[in-house]
Amino acid sequence: MSYETNPKNRCPRCSHGAEHASGAAPPNTGDIAICAYCSAVLVYTKGLRIREMTETEYRELTPEVLAEIGRATFVAAKFRRMRAMFSRN
Repeated sequence: MSYETNPKNRCPRCSHGAEHASGAAPPNTGDIAICAYCSAVLVYTKGLRIREMTETEYRELTPEVLAEIGRATFVAAKFRRMRAMFSRN
C-alpha cells in the first residue's frame, strides 16, 4: 500500500520528492525508508519528515534489518533501471 507522509519531504541526498511511503503499514517516527531514486537509507522523524541515517545508527542495526535494507536497495535499483529503460522510448 502507499501512504502519504509529509508533502515537504525531499530526499536529503538526491532531492527527489519523498512524500509517499509504501509498506504494510503507515510509517512511524524512527522507521527506516529507502529512497527509490538514489537508495539513500532514511529515517522518519517527528511529523513524518525524513533525514539520512547516520553512520552510527547504521552500525547499530541488526543483521536482519541490514538484510532487509539490502533487499530494498536492490528493488530500488531495479526500479531505476526500469524507469530509465521506459523513459528512452
